[in-house]
Amino acid sequence: NIETAFPDDVEDQILAVISEGEAAINDSAGWSGSLNSFDGGVGYWIITSDDVEFSFETDGMARISQNKWIEEKPEYLSYKQSTQQAFYFIEEIMLADGTQAEPGDWILSYNGNVLTGIRQWRGGNIDIPVMGWDDNYHTAGYCKAGDVPSFKLLRKNTNEVINLSGDIPSWNANGLYILSELNEVEPLPKTFSVSEAYPNPFNPATE
Repeated sequence: NIETAFPDDVEDQILAVISEGEAAINDSAGWSGSLNSFDGGVGYWIITSDDVEFSFETDGMARISQNKWIEEKPEYLSYKQSTQQAFYFIEEIMLADGTQAEPGDWILSYNGNVLTGIRQWRGGNIDIPVMGWDDNYHTAGYCKAGDVPSFKLLRKNTNEVINLSGDIPSWNANGLYILSELNEVEPLPKTFSVSEAYPNPFNPATE
């Protein structure tokens, strides 16, 4: 577990941890994000406020099972892991009817029309991966420095896709951004029409 792995005398200086498609940030409320434990053989980037040095003996750590969040992503929604990635932590998603996103809904990140990441909403400060272009054809269309990603909400029960808006910072590799709120973009009318007046209150004609 991340909180167990970092010694108390350096934990406050650890700002964030990044791995492939997962991240965690450390703020006044503690750790949040999809990354909650370290796994052997996996690489991590650690962002600190100062130079730190620490070590721990893995043989002395308790072998306890971690309750990891397991996502069963919809099969038709997939993206390639890139060596260039950023994470947008979203604290709240407000819908037009005054309700909020429900745990189990999906948040999708896009660069234009290209899907760049997906995360299941757990309710409050979860990290959404946004993959970047790394000179590999598998990542064609992914974000480059300065691009501004967009986000959509996929409702788990209805499969409705809702466009979201907010104050979204531009993308940079290994960037960590906190968005206090995203809001539903109310759809614009697609067609307009004028219907006949019924019953016709005018005599002899309606103009």
